[in-house]
Amino acid sequence: MDAHIIDDELEMIVFKVGSLLCGLPMSEIQEIINLPNITKVNMPQAEVEGLINLRGKIVTVMNMRIRCGFDPLDIDSNMRIIALEYKDELIGMLVEKVVDSVHAAKEE
Repeated sequence: MDAHIIDDELEMIVFKVGSLLCGLPMSEIQEIINLPNITKVNMPQAEVEGLINLRGKIVTVMNMRIRCGFDPLDIDSNMRIIALEYKDELIGMLVEKVVDSVHAAKEE
């Protein structure tokens, strides 16, 4: 049994992107990290904020504000990077704030 699933409930991490409150199942998140130094890179995708080194692994950081169609903000210490695996690659989602951890029914 997955440690983040209790009976018919799923633990979700809620985070803020622009005016949106979004959520991801905790089981898909590798970790939530305080904002490290992000190395800027020239990429054709505007939402690529840059790269970070996470314990020896290079992680592409996506600015979720830009990805969701909002204007970018200056990066500040309240922002977090949510690290998760996507298509066999470790990526980081730069979000404005991690709001809470909630339990939701699996059907929701």
